Amino acid sequence: VNPLKYFSSLFGHESKNTLLYSLIQDGLATELTGSGSSEADIYSNISISITLTDKGLQSLNEIVKRTLKYVRSFQLQPISKRFFDENTMIN
Repeated sequence: VNPLKYFSSLFGHESKNTLLYSLIQDGLATELTGSGSSEADIYSNISISITLTDKGLQSLNEIVKRTLKYVRSFQLQPISKRFFDENTMIN
């Protein structure tokens, strides 16, 4: 699995304990998508787009904090075999 696709799909995943799930549950967002690109094997870039609710617009600091915490969790936790296998089958 391409690492960019793997991490991009983690952002858009809506299962429990994900960023998107928590934002939707708290009424802060309705959608989150992730995408990745690389430039001639020199560098890679992952972008996320979050569609915020009115409540989310009033809570930007909280959303940034949760997003950074979620990114940090990628460093602290091993790659999920189930999620990795899922992505391998899809991609």
